Amino acid sequence: MKGKAFSWAVAIMAVLALAAGSVAHAQRARCMRFHGTVNDYTPASTGGPWEMRGTWSLVLHENSGLADFSAELNMEQSDEGIINMAIAKGDTADPTVEFNTPALRGAHTHHIVLEGKSFTKLANGGYQVSGPINLVTKDGTPAPFGQSALTVEVTGGSVIKFSNMTMTFTGPGTGHFGMQAIHGVVRNVVEEEEEARANEAH
Repeated sequence: MKGKAFSWAVAIMAVLALAAGSVAHAQRARCMRFHGTVNDYTPASTGGPWEMRGTWSLVLHENSGLADFSAELNMEQSDEGIINMAIAKGDTADPTVEFNTPALRGAHTHHIVLEGKSFTKLANGGYQVSGPINLVTKDGTPAPFGQSALTVEVTGGSVIKFSNMTMTFTGPGTGHFGMQAIHGVVRNVVEEEEEARANEAH
């Protein structure tokens, strides 16, 4: 009798353990990871137009409702920006010579980071993340303008659910990046378990 009772106890414990594992799996935190590129221009009012090229990534942590965004940009003067600089200086010479002067392009880099910001789902099925910028650099040092904010939106259409990304600055950063939406493309989207990502890091 005792042997049967022990067997039943073992069986019940096994079922409970299995159920607990299923619940833990169901509650395991998930995230959506977006990656893409940026290709756009600033308006002439920023001292440009400046060409902007780079990459970006966005992670939406579903359980916490928080998101992390980062972008890495190369910027340099466009041909029109070179012409505008020449006009501002009163230079009426052939600007093609200046086109081939690398120093006039003012090439530089920016790293932009948003961390732990709330995200919302848009009516069109996309996502929006907005908040004060945690970090923005110029050539690896703090950018020469005051605290700014950024709004990031990932949207798409009927064929590709997530295809477009825009980031829009507010605050002092608009003097360099402009007030318009800066456009990028979504290259891939991955939905995964947070735990799986943590294990990959090890």
